[in-house]
Amino acid sequence: MTFSCAHIIIFTYLRSMITDPKETALCKMLNIDFPVIVAPMFLVSNKKMVIESVKSGVTAAIPALNYRTVEELRSAIRDIKSAV
Repeated sequence: MTFSCAHIIIFTYLRSMITDPKETALCKMLNIDFPVIVAPMFLVSNKKMVIESVKSGVTAAIPALNYRTVEELRSAIRDIKSAV
């Protein structure tokens, strides 16, 4: 996954803010490494983005409307679950 300059600045800022990011309530609740959520973006978010985000220690979401049928959505969810 490639990160833009803005992403790097945000991650650097978060690291400098928190000695141990796993100590935040959000990290504990979601069992993630960093208090970051990759928000669902219509027609932009995809299963590869979600998979790579979760593997990087943050949580992510995809909007159901990105998939035209319920079966496409179910398939994407299965793929994400099996990859992470």
